[in-house]
Amino acid sequence: MNGIQHSQAPGVLVIVGALFAAMLLGLTGAVLGAEAQALLLFILIPAFVLMLNQPLGLLLFILIVPYNGSQVIPRMAQNVVFFGIAALFFARLGLRMAAGKPLQLPFPREILLYVLLVTGAVAIGYTHINEMTISFKIRSHIESYGFKEYVLGFYAKQMTLVVMAGIIAWLTVQNGGRSGWIIAGALASAVVFVFAMLAVLGSSGFSFDQIRTSRNIFVQLGRQSNNAGGLLFIMFACTLFMWEMARGGGKRFVLLCATLLQMMGIVLTASRGAILAMLVVLLLYAVEFRRIRTVFAVFTLAAIAFAFAPDAVHDRMLQGFDTRYSIDVAVQGPGDEVTSGRFDIWRRLAPEILRSPIIGRGLFSTQWSDFARFGGYWASHPHSLYLGIMMDAGIVGIVVMFLFYRFVWRTFRTLGKDPRLSPEIRGYFLGASAALIAYLVFGIPNGYWHPSPDQTFLWVAIGLGVGYSAYLAKQAPAPAVIRAVRRPAGRVPAYQRT
Repeated sequence: MNGIQHSQAPGVLVIVGALFAAMLLGLTGAVLGAEAQALLLFILIPAFVLMLNQPLGLLLFILIVPYNGSQVIPRMAQNVVFFGIAALFFARLGLRMAAGKPLQLPFPREILLYVLLVTGAVAIGYTHINEMTISFKIRSHIESYGFKEYVLGFYAKQMTLVVMAGIIAWLTVQNGGRSGWIIAGALASAVVFVFAMLAVLGSSGFSFDQIRTSRNIFVQLGRQSNNAGGLLFIMFACTLFMWEMARGGGKRFVLLCATLLQMMGIVLTASRGAILAMLVVLLLYAVEFRRIRTVFAVFTLAAIAFAFAPDAVHDRMLQGFDTRYSIDVAVQGPGDEVTSGRFDIWRRLAPEILRSPIIGRGLFSTQWSDFARFGGYWASHPHSLYLGIMMDAGIVGIVVMFLFYRFVWRTFRTLGKDPRLSPEIRGYFLGASAALIAYLVFGIPNGYWHPSPDQTFLWVAIGLGVGYSAYLAKQAPAPAVIRAVRRPAGRVPAYQRT
């Protein structure tokens, strides 16, 4: 047959595409300079990876999404990856539908309700964006806030996390439950983020006092300190439980090193909410595996380390509890110094709930609250996941979020005890269930109810949970789960080691 055979076409296209990209890069550098060349390189590499291999594009997404809004990766490159992987995914589904093939896309109703809730909150909020405060616009370096910034810049970009979870679920079903590489990618992403934190601290001159006083020390990475801590403790929980369940010395050593690195990263954020969440994870770990002595030893070592830590660490951890260790906080009432003024914020924002108690006043409603409009508040959220739900989505939001969180937790727990999965995968899901409980604790003074880059690893776990549930539903029923039996020296229950 003359010409290029069909089987050879993809390889030829890859070569032609690579040559075209190289030529374009060379011309850009010669005409527009090195900076434009570097920017184009950041755009072309993700686009090329996405076109070449969607799983690789997914890993790239998991790797860079924690840096959303950072100075490390150009915004255009982020947009190419975020929207590119979503566009390719939907294009693939469209081609399957056109070919008459079943989609096999698991989409539980609880997640559908969640998507509808967030979408509805954005629709309601869009009617209020003209009321957004000037201070928020100034801090966001924008002159106006409209459809592009609110719907495309925020809603569409953050919802790519949900799309990512859908892709993970679909690939898990398509690959016959072989998705350990996605967990490895998430773990690598968390570890890389910790090293990026260390690089930022090293470049700025490491100082405990600087960590204590500046909540924006990691803003170069796109994360405020509380957000960075919230990102890390979720993957920390998954890694810790995987380490407990893993077989083989090599795997356990790698997971142990990753666990310790993430613990260090959480401490370096000096986020008391994240550290509290980490302690919740450790307690849940002790209950799950009867490792009371191990956790007691960790707490003892932590207490000793805290006793000899610099005053800056004491200052941050004991803020409001000891008059020797305090920072400048606008104290309006009892407990405000302990919570960095949150009690006063909640007291002033709570009346907004009554303005629309059923459906709320839309996403970011904090910014058109009276407290913000009269110059008393500038943040885009109320520093409480629960107050945020009530203000933004009302009673409807409370009901939907309860159903959503209950579904996610039950999915994680069911998979964590399913003997058809490997011990490491079961440990991952048990850790994810602990991470969700810890996130709900973290949400009292922090956190978001809507998709956020801080929830990257939670949405990875949700995607895997939905995918594995759909895959296992087609397999032979799981054998009866053996009742957990406590073994000498606090050994792991039998059903978790089979």
